[in-house]
Formats: sequence, C-alpha cells, structure tokens
Amino acid sequence: MVTDTVADVLTRIRNAQLAGHKSVRVPTSRMVRRFLDVLVAEGFIDTISDAVDSETGFSFLDVGLRYLQDGRPLIATCTRVSKPGRRVYCGTDSLKQKKSGLGIAVISTSKGIMSDRQAKRYGIGGEVLAIIG
Repeated sequence: MVTDTVADVLTRIRNAQLAGHKSVRVPTSRMVRRFLDVLVAEGFIDTISDAVDSETGFSFLDVGLRYLQDGRPLIATCTRVSKPGRRVYCGTDSLKQKKSGLGIAVISTSKGIMSDRQAKRYGIGGEVLAIIG
C-alpha cells in the first residue's frame, strides 16, 4: 500500500521517462488528478486520460509524457518537498523562481492545488508538494 501518492506518481513519471516510455499508468485519486492537471497546464506532460483495468476493475490515469526534440525527457528533475513525516509550508513572500523561471513548484493552497506562479498571482501560500524542473 502506498502512503505517499504524490511521491509515487513522481517516481513513476521519472522511471517511465528514463526508460523512454510514451505514457505511464498511475493510480487515480482526486489529489493525483489535480496534481497532474497542474503539470498539464504548465506543459510538463501531454495528456491525462481515465481508464479502467479490464482484469482487476481498478481505475487508473494514463499520463502522456513529453520529450524534447533530441529525445531527452522534458522533466529533468522532480523532487518531493513536503513529505508525510515533515510538512513544508511557504508564504507568498518566499515563493521564488525555480530553474531560472523554467521550473515550477506545485503548491497545495486553500484554493486548491496550483503552481507557484498562480499562488503568487492570488497572493496565497501553502504546502509545497513538489518542485518540477
């Protein structure tokens, strides 16, 4: 049983991109779906589609991965910041650019899960889930 679903999704994406897969299956939940919606909106992954495994009946998300023209993964690094044993929070004033503006921090705020750019625009902080670059 997985206790940290966001870390599981990041690991699955990282491993699939290192292996050169075009897509990866991840277990579905509302938090994972919203986390992946942020990555789609920011252009780090292509698509998300709902599917059901015909053998087990469990639902999952099929995530389409993106690569650069030379074949390297678009997501160079993905790091889980806030963990179940140690939560990390930041305010609006401490949201800084990641990777010279090319990376993002995914933040869970009172208005939902969003990128650090959106959180700065709304003027709110929250729990830093991951840094994608």
